Amino acid sequence: MRYHDLSITDFRSIKSLRFEDFKRINVITGKNNSGKTSVLEALFLLSGMSNPMLPVVVNNFRGLVLANDEDFSFLFHNLDFSLEPEINGLLGTSRRVQHIKPRAGKGQVAAALENQKVGAGASGGVLVSSNGRVPIEGITLEFKESEDGAPRVLEFSMKDLKSQFDSAYKETLRCSFFNSSLAINALGVNFESIVVNKEVPALVEILKEVEPRIADLRMGAGGMIYADIGIPKMIPLNLMGDGLIRILSMTAVASTMKGGVLLIDEIENGLHHSALQVLWKALLLISEQHDVQVFATTHSWECIASLASLLDAERMMDDEVRLFRIDRKAETHRVFSYSSELMRTGIEEKVEVR
Repeated sequence: MRYHDLSITDFRSIKSLRFEDFKRINVITGKNNSGKTSVLEALFLLSGMSNPMLPVVVNNFRGLVLANDEDFSFLFHNLDFSLEPEINGLLGTSRRVQHIKPRAGKGQVAAALENQKVGAGASGGVLVSSNGRVPIEGITLEFKESEDGAPRVLEFSMKDLKSQFDSAYKETLRCSFFNSSLAINALGVNFESIVVNKEVPALVEILKEVEPRIADLRMGAGGMIYADIGIPKMIPLNLMGDGLIRILSMTAVASTMKGGVLLIDEIENGLHHSALQVLWKALLLISEQHDVQVFATTHSWECIASLASLLDAERMMDDEVRLFRIDRKAETHRVFSYSSELMRTGIEEKVEVR
């Protein structure tokens, strides 16, 4: 399955934003604070509704530790609980719709209504009295697999760390979020899957373009990965540089996402510009072999130029790559879409596509 479009309303820094015509490889660029990471987080929320920890996990991605239920305001545009964030995406032939709402204590709401001191929020139903807003006691995510379908509800509260969700729903879409630390920490688990599926030789051929001495990769005790570089002993991959580990981490997680969606935040982090084309080649090959849709953010000219150069040289998946640039002015977001051909032309003519 793959996403074809996405619209986001009142989520994080995004007031309103819409993407159309997603491809297999989707590169999202834009200036700092334009909402690139928020787009990946919105896709992640829309892709794993049977995970009861989702409302907490997407905040943990940014290093945000939720101290109480009021901290769920991080998910709301301008931290405003009176809004109702909506994430809407077409996945295959099914349109997924998700609404995020704060949840107030029933007793507190009843008491406030009885005193006739409250009014409803614009859309989120947060009650406000002369004494201030009714305290929040958790978050509710309403998820529908069609716009007119019955919603399934996920509720979560930091107060008692309890969640409730429709147990009849089992998510079939595989989705993984990769940033500088998450997938690297899970490299051992992902690499084990590659070993079991006998995909190590193909991965070694990719890594040889960065380090020609690599002849083999093996897993040792404690999840340590060792490389054969032609000396009497295999050496820990950790001694061969962060760039190589990062490329292996991304290609490893992509290899385990058959038929799924891979979200990569700041794909160029930790990589020398000379290794970027190797990474893109690996992701293009693996995404095609395993039917993986990739969304990657970047603000690096070299990263985009490396992809354009690869497409120009090898014509790999030429019609399966799309570049999206987000422009933000105050509360207004606009998306500009570039086909692979337009992206190559822009790079050649030094047009600003970031």
